[in-house]
Amino acid sequence: MKAAKVMNLDFSEAFFRSLSGLQPADVELALREYCGVEFDLNEFNRSSAQHWRSHVQANGIETKHGFPELLEFFD
Repeated sequence: MKAAKVMNLDFSEAFFRSLSGLQPADVELALREYCGVEFDLNEFNRSSAQHWRSHVQANGIETKHGFPELLEFFD
């Protein structure tokens, strides 16, 4: 969402959530369809990666509920 704002794009919450869990090629296809032919996918990817790294540096990555138990099960 931050990368979209930087590029003056207005992603609806529904569209943003629809990208979750998709393969990268499918995300790119959805972005191109949603944003149009002039959408700069390279710039979006660069900005998105930069925002993600900043977020992870500041907040870390939350472990999903149940993951430690799953690891213990496999051990």
